Amino acid sequence: MDITGNPASGVGVIDKAALVLDALEAGPTTLAQLVTATGLARPTVHRLAVALAHHRLVGRDIQGRFVLGGRLVELASAAGEDRLIAASGPVLLALRDAHHGPEVLIGAGVNAKVITAFLAACSGARAFHMSGKEDVPSRMRFRREGVPMGLPGLDEWHIQRTAAENVRAARAALDA
Repeated sequence: MDITGNPASGVGVIDKAALVLDALEAGPTTLAQLVTATGLARPTVHRLAVALAHHRLVGRDIQGRFVLGGRLVELASAAGEDRLIAASGPVLLALRDAHHGPEVLIGAGVNAKVITAFLAACSGARAFHMSGKEDVPSRMRFRREGVPMGLPGLDEWHIQRTAAENVRAARAALDA
């Protein structure tokens, strides 16, 4: 059973990873706090948190505490089910039109799928902000887990860059 009272799925490692993610929903958490919240052994929690961090599902804040990772935002955006945007978008655009500006800039995880979904729900949108980013492996050769070169929790083995194909796909979504 997980911390929300749901029964286990029967796939132990997934159930344990879900326990870690559920515990992080409350905010920045130390390893000791994760152990307490999940009821799992310290080595297990540590291995899971590090593995989840490798996939950017978990990160670290400036104090080294575990936090939910940026990849979760990207996945939520890709799912196209942002209820806040769906509820607030039409209101913000109506305010923009009523007061002749300022422009409402839609951003945070924008890609071609998000543009298509947003325009379907809120046809008055005129401006989108996106980086068109993709993660590419860095060419850094020396890699040692647990020895960060920058802020704790930053992925040091990938570089984010703008991908022309992502920008073309977004342009096609806008022109559709």
